[in-house]
Amino acid sequence: LGQQVAGLGAYAVLDNHLYGEFSLYRSAFQGGPHPPDSTASNTIHSVSPYWRAYYEHPIGERGNLMIGTMGMSATIYPVGVTGLTNRFTDIAFDAQFEHRLGEGGNFSAHAIWIHEQQKLAGDVDAGLAANLENKLQTLRIDASAYTRSRIGFTAGYFSTTGDSDVVRYAPGEISGFAAGSPNSSGFIGEISALPWLNTRFSLQYVHYTKFNGASLNYDGAGRNAKDNNTLYLLTWLVF
Repeated sequence: LGQQVAGLGAYAVLDNHLYGEFSLYRSAFQGGPHPPDSTASNTIHSVSPYWRAYYEHPIGERGNLMIGTMGMSATIYPVGVTGLTNRFTDIAFDAQFEHRLGEGGNFSAHAIWIHEQQKLAGDVDAGLAANLENKLQTLRIDASAYTRSRIGFTAGYFSTTGDSDVVRYAPGEISGFAAGSPNSSGFIGEISALPWLNTRFSLQYVHYTKFNGASLNYDGAGRNAKDNNTLYLLTWLVF
C-alpha cells in the first residue's frame, strides 16, 4: 500500500511513557482515476485500520527501553473495485533498547516479529494462489554501536517463514520457488561513517542462509541461496 493510500488518525501520549495511535487509510492512487474504477489494482475496500501502541521506560541514567505492538487490516480488490477480495491482517510486536556509551558513543538494538494472516479468495479466483488462506511470519533483529567520532558497526538477522503455496510461490529460474515455500533467512553486517550529521556512508553485506524455500538449488535450476549474497556501497543524505 506504500505511496497508494491516504489516511487520517489520532495519537496520544500518557505520562511520557505510554503511546497510542489509531488511523484509517483508504486508496488514493497517484495519477489514476478518482474514484478508482475497473482499471485499478490492489484497491482497498472501504477503509483499513492501523494501530500502534508502545510503552517506553528509562533504564538507569543512560538507557531506554521500548516495548510495543502494531497492526493493520486491509481488504483489497486485486483488480477493479468489485468482485472477490483478498484480506491481509498483520499483527506485530517490537522492542528497542538504547544506551549511551562513555565518551559520547551509543548502542541500540531492535527486534520485530510480524504475523500476517492472508485470506486470498480474489487471488485463488484469478489463479494467483492455490490456498484460500496463507500465513507469513517475519522476524528481524539488529544491533548497532557508534563511537564518539560517529563510526558505526551494525549486525542483523532476518527470517521469513510461511505456508507453502505452489501457485503463489511458483518455480522459476533465479527468482522462483522450487519448493513452493517463501522461507528465507540470512544475516546483515554494516560499517558506516557520519562525517556530517546529514550524511552517512555505509558498506553493507547481506548473506543468505536460505532463499525462496531452500539453501541449495532453491529455484530448481541449480542456483543456491548464497548466490544472492550482495555487497552494497550506500550514501544517505538528509536535506
